[in-house]
Amino acid sequence: MASSIPVPAFWEVAVASMPASTHALLLIMSVGWDERLVNESYQWVEKVVAFEPPMRQWQSAVRDGLVEVGVLPYNGFTYDHMYGTKIGGTIFDQNGQRHTAADLLEYANPSGLTLLLHASVHKVLFRIKGKARPVAHGVVFRDATGAKHRAYLKNGPKNEIIVSAGALGSPQLLMLSG
Repeated sequence: MASSIPVPAFWEVAVASMPASTHALLLIMSVGWDERLVNESYQWVEKVVAFEPPMRQWQSAVRDGLVEVGVLPYNGFTYDHMYGTKIGGTIFDQNGQRHTAADLLEYANPSGLTLLLHASVHKVLFRIKGKARPVAHGVVFRDATGAKHRAYLKNGPKNEIIVSAGALGSPQLLMLSG
């Protein structure tokens, strides 16, 4: 039975019929990615932009309440998706500094990167013809001056378009994209 208790963003209560890690593994395998490389990449990103949050008194009370009503086991701090109650990561470090995907640019190869600031993606372009399911191949966006553009993936490996739309913008963008 689902609870109506408001849960802070860094708390997760897993109630799926299949562990999220199994869903993730199936997705990784279905697109042909290297599972080891994906796991290493996640661990690297977590070290750069994710942190263990401090536990305040009210947060401890929420944790204790979840455990008391049977949301078990208590898994402590972890980034893993698992059954029970856990403390997840936060993008705020111990000094209160917020870290985002932009912090990862420090590690990027500038010669292989085009970064557009103040650009707004309006649609993800999908290929459907001849495919079992839609495959993204580009985006439609407006630049800082309002001019409309399209960006497409090149054929072959090692090319990507990264859209950072956030927790609210990503679902909206997918809905606008069909």
